[in-house]
Amino acid sequence: MSSRKQTLANQVEEEVEDTIMEEGEDEFDEDEFPLDFEDDDEDEDDEETNEEILSAFLTTEEGDNIAIVLRNALAGITKAMNIQNQILVKILTQLSKNNSN
Repeated sequence: MSSRKQTLANQVEEEVEDTIMEEGEDEFDEDEFPLDFEDDDEDEDDEETNEEILSAFLTTEEGDNIAIVLRNALAGITKAMNIQNQILVKILTQLSKNNSN
């Protein structure tokens, strides 16, 4: 590497280090934003657990979960692909007959 490129690389590195140092100077001031954590005295029985929230989110109103919905969707896709394959076989058969004549 030429000395000119090396000098330019050193200048860029120094500028980056200066920028990092300037950004690091703005540290978090606890007086400005005190870490006040209030203890909630609510009953834990009333709060929903993560499992209940996730279960409600991943379940339909009918009670089906994601696995059941995906299974039904895949069954529909499979049926549609079988019908499409039958149609393609019929088309191919007709084309073969027309080309052989």
